[in-house]
Amino acid sequence: MVPAIVDEEIFRKANQVLRENREKNKKSGKTLLSGMLYCKKCGSKLYRATSRKYKKQDEKYNYYKCKGVYSRICSAPPVQEERLDGIVIKAAKKLYEEKEIFEKVLDIAEAEYRKDAGRVEKLKEKRKKLVEKSSKLIDLYIDVLVASTGSL
Repeated sequence: MVPAIVDEEIFRKANQVLRENREKNKKSGKTLLSGMLYCKKCGSKLYRATSRKYKKQDEKYNYYKCKGVYSRICSAPPVQEERLDGIVIKAAKKLYEEKEIFEKVLDIAEAEYRKDAGRVEKLKEKRKKLVEKSSKLIDLYIDVLVASTGSL
């Protein structure tokens, strides 16, 4: 066992602060486009980042940033959250106003959903067969083990 570097009370309080910060960041990290954006340059996910405005430290601004920037595989610049969200909202409104196009998009989305649901069912069936095969292999292994040793 490794000796403690800090006493248990300080350790417990530090972990509590970490948990609270993690929860707070989860709640504030949700945006209109959370989980839907990928970098055009490298394909990595974009995430929401927050910075303080220069000279106005009490004001913050949000932007989307490529995760590839941290691992140095990408050099894509950040995109202002407000600007990108505005473009998406404007496009969605225009799409809704164009009923014919809107209906086609809904049809495509529904077809994709059905296709994905079909894929999920096929994967579930494949998983079931693999579980059955692995169960048979385990039984066979036990039989061979018993036969070679005379008992378990």
